[in-house]
Order: sequence, then structure tokens, then C-alpha cells
Amino acid sequence: MGGCSSSINPNKKQSLIPIRKTDYNIEVNFDGIMNGNSRRDNNNGDGYLSINNGCERRRLSVSRSDPVNDIDNTEVPRGRALFKKVSKEKNTTLDRAVIVNNNLDRDNSDNLNTFNNINGDFAINDTLESCLLDSSSYPKRRLSVTGALSHRTQETFECKAEEINGDEIANKELQHGIGYVCRKGLKPESPNQDDFFIYRTELWGLYGVFDGHGPFGHDVSNFIQRELPQLILKDKRWKVNPGEVLRYAFIKSHQKLQDYVLQTNEFDCSLSGTTATVILHQPLEQRIITAHVGDSRSVLARWSRSGRTLEAIDLTNDHKPNSEQEKRRIVAAGGQVKRIEGDIPYRVFIKGKMYPGLAMSRAIGDTLGYQAGIIPEPDVNVYQIRPDKDAFILICSDGVWEFISSQEAVDLVAEGGSTGAQISAERLAREAWRRWIQEEGNVVDDITVQVIYLQA
Repeated sequence: MGGCSSSINPNKKQSLIPIRKTDYNIEVNFDGIMNGNSRRDNNNGDGYLSINNGCERRRLSVSRSDPVNDIDNTEVPRGRALFKKVSKEKNTTLDRAVIVNNNLDRDNSDNLNTFNNINGDFAINDTLESCLLDSSSYPKRRLSVTGALSHRTQETFECKAEEINGDEIANKELQHGIGYVCRKGLKPESPNQDDFFIYRTELWGLYGVFDGHGPFGHDVSNFIQRELPQLILKDKRWKVNPGEVLRYAFIKSHQKLQDYVLQTNEFDCSLSGTTATVILHQPLEQRIITAHVGDSRSVLARWSRSGRTLEAIDLTNDHKPNSEQEKRRIVAAGGQVKRIEGDIPYRVFIKGKMYPGLAMSRAIGDTLGYQAGIIPEPDVNVYQIRPDKDAFILICSDGVWEFISSQEAVDLVAEGGSTGAQISAERLAREAWRRWIQEEGNVVDDITVQVIYLQA
């Protein structure tokens, strides 16, 4: 656990999140039902904080013990309290902070006993902040749904394991107008290599779809779907320059993937990688920002002039190696684009070699492919929403787009309306499956669908 230690009830499932780097050791203790108030021990400088969260009282302890060099990836149980180092002289908060958890609403701040200046070194600030937002725009309702690696072999067309966070009211309110499904294809020897995330608050929505490839594609796609939101939402620039933040996050996640593989040797990303399509929806600004690498396409459904039909508008262009611009870049980087006899798609190869053979020109991972011009830099675009015209957005892996056009997908989803978004997502996934069986017989790619209504 690096510089943190935790004592957790083994019978109680805990949700884990990373905490930020700090110069001090943070200890988190879950004592179950606990009586007594917060206290301070002036002899050793340790502070304790009790949080009453329904039937459970949680005690968080802050210790000035041994400093740690780097605990960026340390995981601690969720809750929420913001600990800030303060100046002895001016008693002002400095800019380094650790956000331990985010379960309680701001309305519950009266359950926090605040310590100011424990032995002159620490303050525990009862102005609660989310790990995803600063306090200037704190949303009371938050929902997140993310894919999870399965610890068993999943059945054909089985839904991917997922993790859901958010209170019951948030789940009902914030899931309105959203439908999603991630199902394993017909490939018995391979896990579901697709992945996804949905983060939604009252103020914004962040959505992502990932399609892994190669022997460790499922590991790569899962790693990236966990890293990208952290990189985006912890970047202070994301509200003022979200496009640049998205671009940076894609490239940085690729670097973090390489570092992780080198440090842990858990899997290999030399010939494994993932597509990534991420959309940031800002309803107050009536704006969406897209960033993508690969061919997990995003499509906007817009009402026609007559108002009778919805027209499909591609928000992303598939990164195919035979497109003129991408092919020129690949050749300049030392790669070549060709189609093998008996094969259908054009693929990228290192000149004079028979690898990596990737059927897309951009991806995260695929470190060998970098020599052939495969890059993790996304195309980023900003679109102004037309509230009277723009109905919903689709983000799907190529398990959908292989045999279904953008317009066909929009027509199928439109039948359900915003109240039937989940049913529509399932219907589109089933139709994609049917097309694969019809065209290929015994092969079906993994299928992921997200339906996001813009005015829900």
C-alpha cells in the first residue's frame, strides 16, 4: 500500500480509488460502528476524524509519521474528507491536498468535526470537495458506471462486469436518457476486449468507449478506461480548455501504460492496444467535445429541416490506414500500408516486416506499431449543440459499425425515445449480433453501445 495503511472489515466490500501524492503519511481506518467523538492527541500529533455516514461511523486518522516519496497509485477506501497542509504562521491553506473519499454530500458537512491546526501542521477542512471537481462547481448528484475485468471466462453475448457508484436517487435521475451495453462476441477463447465508462453529474457528462485488440487487448482497454478520466478531471485546465486537456490525456495515458507495463510486467502492450473515443458533454454551454483514436465511431442524431426524420452526422472519422492523410503520415514514419491476399482491410506494417498488421492507423498501446506510424494522438473536435435540432449521441465499438451504417443505427435507436434509451441500446446490440451471424456465420466481434440523449 505504499505510504498508506488501512484496516478494513474483510466482510464488507470496499470501493477503492487512487489518492494524490503528498509528503505525509495518510492512514485510513474503518472501525465499523464506533462510538465517541473526534479527538486530538497533542503528544504525538495524530488527528482523528469521525464521519457519521448513516448507520456507520467512520474514523479517519491523519498521522505526521514517515514521509513518502510517491503514493500516486495507492488505493484507500472511499469516503470523503479533504486534508490540507497549512502554514503555522499565517494559518492559510497551501496548494497541496489529498482527497481521501467522496461519499457524503455537502449537506452532511455538519457531521464533520473540524480540526484547525493540529500541532500547527494540519487542518482538516470541512468544505468538502469531490475528487472530480473543485468546490466552485460542486455537484450534489454524481453517477459513474465503468467496465471491470472479469475473473472468469464469460459466456457468449454476456454483459461485461461493471462497477456502479452513486446514491439511489442519483442513479435514477442521472441515468435518465442514457442507455449502454457491453457484450462479449462469439469468440470462445478470448475475453471481452471492449470497455467503457460513464461519468455524469448535474453539470457535465463524460463518456468513453474502448475496443482492445491483440493478445492483451482487454488489459490495455481496461487500464486506459481507468486512467483517462483521472487524467482529464484532475487537470485544472479542463473547464477552460477541455480540448487541449483531452489531447494531453490521451498521450499521457499511453505513456502511463508503457510505464506500468515496464514496472509490473503484468501484460505486454507491444502488439496489443485499444481504440478510444471520449465525449465531454457540457449542457450549460450547449457544447460537446470529442477526442478519438481508432474506429469506435461517435454519431450525432439531428432532426431534419422537416422535423420528421433524424439524420446521422458522424462526429468522428474512423482512423483507417488507407485514408490519404493517414497513409501519407504512416509512410513518412517508416511504415507501409497494404492488404494481404485473401484479407479484407488494409493494414499497417513496419516496412519489410509482417507486423504489427493493425487495421487502424491510431491507437493507444501497440508500442511496436509506433515505428510504423501508429500514434496515440487523438483528433479533437468541438461542436456547438443545437437544442432544437440535436437529439442524441451514439458511441459504439466497431462490433456495431462493421455491418450497420450510422443512419441505420440512428433510425433504430430513435424508435425508443429518451425514456427507452436502455431498451434502444440493447436493441442495437442485438441487431449488430444478428448482422454478424448473417455475414460471418460463426464469428462475432465484441459489441459496445452508448446512447446519450442531449436534452434528457
